[in-house]
Amino acid sequence: MVASALGLRPRIPEPPEALLDPVRRRVWTEEKGAVYTLVATNGAFAVDVFLTYPQGYDELAASADRFVVEGRTVLVSCKEHLLAAKGAMDPPRTVDLRDIADLSELLHA
Repeated sequence: MVASALGLRPRIPEPPEALLDPVRRRVWTEEKGAVYTLVATNGAFAVDVFLTYPQGYDELAASADRFVVEGRTVLVSCKEHLLAAKGAMDPPRTVDLRDIADLSELLHA
């Protein structure tokens, strides 16, 4: 899996391949919230993978920001869609509330 090749490790003791299992994703969403977090082995950054999202893939892809990582193009949700996803988290984590404030400020600056 690309996450492992990039040195990303899951924060919880579940392998990234488990993201492919819809039953596990549903259970995680119900029990732990809406994100699966991967952390860089050097601790420099983390990547949240949303288990549910308010928009569908086609809509997300059309307005996504694109980055090249290790020769691969990675689509990242635009700020507007990320703000909607963070706002839909129930209950929101402290980090989500900070992200909502920061994203709102960026979008309205």
